[in-house]
Amino acid sequence: MGEGSVSPLGEKVRQKLTVDESTLLDDHLDRLSRFIGLTADGKVVFKVDKGALTQRHLILLYAIGKYLAHEAGYAKEPYV
Repeated sequence: MGEGSVSPLGEKVRQKLTVDESTLLDDHLDRLSRFIGLTADGKVVFKVDKGALTQRHLILLYAIGKYLAHEAGYAKEPYV
């Protein structure tokens, strides 16, 4: 195989597994927005009853929220 050419398997992988990151990210942000919101000072606000979520989900949503608050310029640090 020459440079830039792809095997038949490689072509199938490209067809079946290649995704548009911007669409994927938009879908995830839409889903997240049902559970959390962000304040302008970087706080993560739960939009659902926290009692309905497991501890694992609470921690995960909070950590993702803090990271996204940083990406949005609301928080100085990207971590908890």
